[in-house]
Amino acid sequence: MLDKLTVELFQEKEGSAFWAKSDQGESVAFTLTEVEALPEHRGHPLGEHARKPFSLIMQGPEGVRLDQGTVGLTHEVFDEELPFFLVAIGESEDKPGCLIYQAVFN
Repeated sequence: MLDKLTVELFQEKEGSAFWAKSDQGESVAFTLTEVEALPEHRGHPLGEHARKPFSLIMQGPEGVRLDQGTVGLTHEVFDEELPFFLVAIGESEDKPGCLIYQAVFN
């Protein structure tokens, strides 16, 4: 499934919630706030068949802090939980107490 994920697919989901389980087993929402296409890699072994790289920026819920690593996320349009490698990149300017996370696909 991961090879089917594209920047265009996520651009349609911008502003929507992706869900993860907290350490306590509760469902917590991560809001997709930004989708950005990244520069393509020259000389990629798959050539024109390589996925175009992109970045997702997500805002986590207040008071929830995840360690850097792989998190299983679900969304209403996906049939299965998807593994996202999330990195905390800062705190939300709009919502203090909420961290901003990034996932890069290349």
